Amino acid sequence: MNSLLIFVAVLAGIFIVGWTVSKITGSHAYYLNEWKFDPDETVVWKDPEADVLNFARLGQARFMSYPRLHRSGVIVTNKRIIVAKKTFSGKQQVVAVLWPRPSPDGNSAKLGGGLLSVGYESFSYDPESMLVTHNRSDHTCIELTPMPDQTSSTNLKTFLIFTDHADTFQLPKK
Repeated sequence: MNSLLIFVAVLAGIFIVGWTVSKITGSHAYYLNEWKFDPDETVVWKDPEADVLNFARLGQARFMSYPRLHRSGVIVTNKRIIVAKKTFSGKQQVVAVLWPRPSPDGNSAKLGGGLLSVGYESFSYDPESMLVTHNRSDHTCIELTPMPDQTSSTNLKTFLIFTDHADTFQLPKK
């Protein structure tokens, strides 16, 4: 019984620390259906059932399989790529924003990519690196290489966007 009380106390402590940090830093959750686009920003491609993975440069398995669970939503605008993951409530929470250049707010140059300050990670990718692959675990995949000079991409090798609509995928303009 004591071990259960200790476990519950530790969970409560983690919750309180997380809540305190989010209040101090001002970060909060953004959802895809409530996302505020810039006035001159237009949606050029959308897939509400994509899957997005960050493939690490170091420490990954030699052979990996990529299950298609259709948990991510991807919106490509003329400025950026917005990635959201489904939560337990069914809403899609924004977890990453990919920029074809360093992010305007400077978060892609920070170690956490702005996770603790805005609530999602910002990454920069090389627009010339886009590669559409059809042989990763028998799924169509779009690969984007992060810019190595950005601190948020320290251990990232590539971004993988698995989609059934890769033939219509468009990247944002520079």
